[in-house]
Amino acid sequence: MSNQRVLKSLTIAVMITITQTGCITHRNLVVENPCVESKAHEAVTPVPRERAAWMVRHNAVVERIKQGKADVIFVGNSLTQRWESTGADTWNKYYAAYNAVNMGFDGDKTQNVLWRLDHGEIDGISPKLAIVLIGSNHVEGYSAEEIADGIKAVCCRLITRLPDTKILLLSILPRGTATAAAADRLNKASEQASKIADRRRIFYLNISKMFLETDGTVSKDLMTADRVHLTSKGYETLATAINPTVSKLMRGR
Repeated sequence: MSNQRVLKSLTIAVMITITQTGCITHRNLVVENPCVESKAHEAVTPVPRERAAWMVRHNAVVERIKQGKADVIFVGNSLTQRWESTGADTWNKYYAAYNAVNMGFDGDKTQNVLWRLDHGEIDGISPKLAIVLIGSNHVEGYSAEEIADGIKAVCCRLITRLPDTKILLLSILPRGTATAAAADRLNKASEQASKIADRRRIFYLNISKMFLETDGTVSKDLMTADRVHLTSKGYETLATAINPTVSKLMRGR
């Protein structure tokens, strides 16, 4: 077989292993890619939210991205969005100098994040680092495997679309309103999702225990009365937990 035909066959083989995560699977081809194939289900299928305010925020993020100068992006749900309010002082202290962009949306699940990433929120930028905190809103109606698949799909989409960007994946934070079974699912999902971290492109930090009391309940100092979101002290604690790794990854590009 000619070299040209071999190359064509190899190209086809690679193309057919691209999955919904946007990444190449490990089969008979050796590639430096931590992403693996997952079954199609709701958590990995991109879909927008049907809320006018959600689309307004999405459009605002897209417009911000068009301006460029995004060295760090924070991707997630309301825990990320609230860096703009409850966590604003901490954000300004640590992340404003990085030209950080907040891509957190109240109520988002992984499928919503995937849609946003596919519709302009990372077009034309090359941040040094993307910090991902997602999965809490899958507290009911999803298996641990499905939640983990969704989290990994978000990471895969980022490293595929942003080849020069490192990913810092954070564990799902404790959710005080969750049943024992649901809390266990979220913990298992974080553990399973952490396996995507290859410590070359994707890095993982388990910070969940920092937000728990010794009796296993969520911290009253670090979480608000709803037992889901962070207080201002909670955001300072979160920053303290991630900043050594953030600094290292920002320097190591």
